[in-house]
Amino acid sequence: MRKRKSLPWIFILAIALFAASIGLSRALRTSAARRFLIAHLEASFGRPVDVGRFDFSLLDGARLEANSVTISEDPRFGNEYFLRADTLRAGLRWPALFSGRFEFGTLSLSRPSLNLVRDSQGRWNIEQWLPPAPSSKSRPGFVGPPAAPRSISTARLYRIDIVGGRINFKQGDDKSALALIGVSGRVDQDAAGRWALDLEAQPMRAGVGLQEIGTLRLRGNVAGTTARLQPAELSLTWLNVSLADALRLARESDFGVRGELAVDVKARIAPTISNSSDSAGAGGAQWSISGEARLTGLHGWRLPGRGTDPAVNLSFDAAWRLGEARTRVPKFLVEMRNSHLQGAGELDWAHGLRPEVHLNSSSVGLADVMSWYRALRPGVPGNLDLEGTLGVDAALGGWPLQLEQGAFASAGGKLTGASLPSPLKIGAINVSGSRGALDFAPTEISFTAPAAGGKSGRVSADDASVNSFTMRGTIFPDASGIFHWPRSWNFSIEGGTPRVENWLALSEALAHPLNASWTAAGGLAVKMRAVHSTPSPATIWLGTIDSRDLNVTTAYLNQPLRLPNARMEFAESKRTLTLAAADAFGAMWRGTAVRKNAEGSWTFDLFADRLDAAELDRWLGPRARPGLLARFTGAGESTADISRRDAAVAKIAARGRLRASEFVLAPLRFEKFDGQAELAGRTITIRKAQADFFGGKALGTLSARLLADPSYQFQGRFERVDVARLVRAVPSLSTRVAGTASATLTLTAHGVGRANLVRSMEGDGRLDARNVELSGMDFASLISGDAQDSSPGRFASAQGNFRISGGGIEVADFVLDNSQGRFQAEGRIDFSHALNLRIHPSIFHATTNLASAPPPSFVLGGTIESPSVGPPPPPAKSAAKSAARAR
Repeated sequence: MRKRKSLPWIFILAIALFAASIGLSRALRTSAARRFLIAHLEASFGRPVDVGRFDFSLLDGARLEANSVTISEDPRFGNEYFLRADTLRAGLRWPALFSGRFEFGTLSLSRPSLNLVRDSQGRWNIEQWLPPAPSSKSRPGFVGPPAAPRSISTARLYRIDIVGGRINFKQGDDKSALALIGVSGRVDQDAAGRWALDLEAQPMRAGVGLQEIGTLRLRGNVAGTTARLQPAELSLTWLNVSLADALRLARESDFGVRGELAVDVKARIAPTISNSSDSAGAGGAQWSISGEARLTGLHGWRLPGRGTDPAVNLSFDAAWRLGEARTRVPKFLVEMRNSHLQGAGELDWAHGLRPEVHLNSSSVGLADVMSWYRALRPGVPGNLDLEGTLGVDAALGGWPLQLEQGAFASAGGKLTGASLPSPLKIGAINVSGSRGALDFAPTEISFTAPAAGGKSGRVSADDASVNSFTMRGTIFPDASGIFHWPRSWNFSIEGGTPRVENWLALSEALAHPLNASWTAAGGLAVKMRAVHSTPSPATIWLGTIDSRDLNVTTAYLNQPLRLPNARMEFAESKRTLTLAAADAFGAMWRGTAVRKNAEGSWTFDLFADRLDAAELDRWLGPRARPGLLARFTGAGESTADISRRDAAVAKIAARGRLRASEFVLAPLRFEKFDGQAELAGRTITIRKAQADFFGGKALGTLSARLLADPSYQFQGRFERVDVARLVRAVPSLSTRVAGTASATLTLTAHGVGRANLVRSMEGDGRLDARNVELSGMDFASLISGDAQDSSPGRFASAQGNFRISGGGIEVADFVLDNSQGRFQAEGRIDFSHALNLRIHPSIFHATTNLASAPPPSFVLGGTIESPSVGPPPPPAKSAAKSAARAR
């Protein structure tokens, strides 16, 4: 019953509160109320304030709501706003309101945007924003917010809530690309005027997409601004951070590195004890900072994360005294599984950024170096182990960071692994540094020879030195800093090996293969020096490389190249290859090839003792692998492999003189071959070629384009060839033909394989022969009716044109002259050796006795091996009429 009586009063009270809220909201929009409220907000923030509209609500407590709030900046820090918020909700404190004071208890900011500005003197605008704590006297040297008029009591804030905020950073008028977004949390003030902070935010960088940037969380407490935020204790954590995103945030590039980062920093400052006679007391307090950063799972972007990926911990202690432009780092420590780097440092920014770092009594485990290398370089096997320790003492300074003084030393180490033929011994390492330069003392690396029987055992120094190289080098200083590459440097390597395959296996195990599509076995002697200068992108190599019974196997050849004695000489302006003896393509080669660096093409002068087409086929033709053209054109390979091959082949450029004592194209033989050859990508051209050819000369030009459908073109002539010697080399023509012949020939063909080449062959030419003897083919005796004997047919000349097409040779207007008369021939000789030539008697001398009227023609048929001469067959129509008459 009592509840029923109270319900109307509750309803009436709610209506009254709602009506009062509406009425007060309308009243707050008057000019007087607006001036009153803005004056108290300005007193609270110490800045001019602009508000779009005020509202008031009694339903959720006495709460004042300001929309579209802008708090102006101190003119000393620029003209942009200091703080902007979509909505500011302020709760009024009822005790103060009933006692006649106007105070805000809770302040809530919705989607605020704060600009933190640092001026040229190193002062921050935030230093003067928070309302001051009560104090009997002001701090000397501190400039606080402007004092509020006496008619307006300074309002105090007891709590600030922030939702969806953003913090921008500026250096003077320049806005940084870095910002904090999603700022949320609260700031509470206790009775003593200290502020407790609990804020979270996500860092961002303009124009850079970040996916796993983690969350920054700031907790702790600070004093008011009149106490210059002293004392204070703060804790900053940054957890669940992708290393790639952290690098993009800092440098706009992730450098291809993956991993996870966690940071934990603590800072505290005690109040300064000062007296009235100390004018600098406010600047004497010191921040004590300690922190730790943990990096785990570091690996390259092309590799999956593995449990063996390296991890590193960094811990440090630092101190910063207010008013000073420097920070001291009395201790820092970097720890890895086998490494320990410790030291101290200092950061000075009074006249630009000048860090100083000192490393002392530190050590780096070579196993950690291998772990980092394996994690960042694809293709490094997991069975490689590097033993040894490198001691480090160094001093670095300046910006960009430079090595001022340092020493790095190691007693040596050993690299072992199943992918190596034997352990690699690394000799003593000594590196000294001064003023940005690094000098590497000579260090020997060698493969230990396996003990007899394959069992491990002690190997003498003499055995190791046979298969060893000594390296040294220098990195020169410049103004770019130690983290900027490429630097200016020089490097030298000297030594020899009877087993170059060991070193190729090492380069492959380290995922830096020296050989692509080729392998080698045998000995090398190396004496090389490299020089690189920062202004020039090219590295200059100087020195020599000598082969000692070296065998090289490539994917393009079926047989290995044997280089018993060859030298590659590197000079500043050219490279010279000297072949004292080289076994390739079934021939022994000697000569030189030179490439001038400016031209980028090779010029050669090579001589071979004997070239045989059969040997070339054995080297280049299809055996149990794709043929030369398939390997050269990349048939059957992936798109990426073909692209790399095309790029490499396109760079081939060479020209020069090519000679051979003998070139055999069975059954033909060319002697004293000499020509000018040119290689340009996939095109091979031989110009001005000449050779002795069966008592005569062969001259011409050959061009080959080795594409997917290769094509060939020949244009040349043959002069005064001894036909008898030529046919003796061809068993099917032996003793059948004699005389002297000259000819011109133009020939084209395309395709892969002999069948395709023969089918596509086209060309034309002209033959001019003298004193020709055709054994068993005396055309005049057949015409005169005399008995045919074994005497050869003799012709003073034989000349005419021919055309090659359709798998054969077509003869037209071919003329043969002898003492008895003239004969004309036309017809076809197939590549299958079939003959079909029609012989027409043309002119006969008076001494020739004809048995009857001259026949219209004879036919030379059969095959080249077994020719036959006889009258032509009767026409088909005449034969049909004779058959009808017989019926």
